[in-house]
Amino acid sequence: GGKCLYLAASYVKHLEAAGARVVPVDYYATPAELDVLLQSVNGVLFPGGGSSFPSSAQYVYDRVKAMNDVGDFFPLWGTCMGFQWLLIAQSRDQNILDPKSGQFDSYNLSIPLEFTPTYLDSKLFADAPVEVIKILSTANVTLNNHHYGIYPEHLSSTASLSRFFHVLSTNSDRKGVAFVSTIEAFEYPIFGSQ
Repeated sequence: GGKCLYLAASYVKHLEAAGARVVPVDYYATPAELDVLLQSVNGVLFPGGGSSFPSSAQYVYDRVKAMNDVGDFFPLWGTCMGFQWLLIAQSRDQNILDPKSGQFDSYNLSIPLEFTPTYLDSKLFADAPVEVIKILSTANVTLNNHHYGIYPEHLSSTASLSRFFHVLSTNSDRKGVAFVSTIEAFEYPIFGSQ
């Protein structure tokens, strides 16, 4: 409830290594506070971690779409929990995540991406060097640390998600249960990696 917030240093270091300055956003910020903050930054990262879905995440998601709708390029990336928040925010359903009972067996699991046939039609991978695609698709370089996500067939059968997100890759947990692992919005600079 706002008394114990953290941002893993790995996210900060990752963004700083790419030249960004990191500004933490309180999960419990008010819409007025978020409006001021969003006018002062160039994009938002929904990080991994462990938190229930805060109303501030829905507000930021809706504002990102609105800003892009008026021509203000404003990206949003979600990783792990942040990926899940993208699904919740777009579907407006806090119960959208799978599995409904139990958990994926994908904690501390490094695996290659299983690209969908249309991954090269994406903004994220279209211009990636062949060597990078080869590494991502053959080496155990993508870390999964999640218990929840979404089944590929669940995403494809949910109109609010399938019309909005292009599925770029899927994976399977240790028990062979498939989950969506990389997405990007068709019309917005919104990206997610599980």
